[in-house]
Amino acid sequence: MTMKHKVCELTDIDDGGKKCLTVDGRNLLLSREGDQVSAFDNRCPHLGLSMSRAKVDNGIFVCPWHGSRFDRMSGENTDWVQGVAGITLPRWSQKLIALGKEPQGLTRHRCEVIENAVWVYFERE
Repeated sequence: MTMKHKVCELTDIDDGGKKCLTVDGRNLLLSREGDQVSAFDNRCPHLGLSMSRAKVDNGIFVCPWHGSRFDRMSGENTDWVQGVAGITLPRWSQKLIALGKEPQGLTRHRCEVIENAVWVYFERE
């Protein structure tokens, strides 16, 4: 069953920016580009740490913990684990920090804007 939640107004998210909030017990990371909004679980797939402090760099979310990079509208992974706490490490050591995990994108949720309201859909079993 699909559950639909009004999470905020479009104007609550800066154009080109992000917003973190909790809805129905889920921590979400929202990203806005013009009239389009994308919704993701607010957790990096590497270790499940929060993306609330992620920087936006040229349309890319940069994980503040290990430097993984994700397209801020699709959630697609563009570069996997680069360092620790903002310090970039040599490429040869990055596999060690990845702890054997393969690159993956952010978990995305269906999202739409209707009459300036942002709606996010969750699947319920």
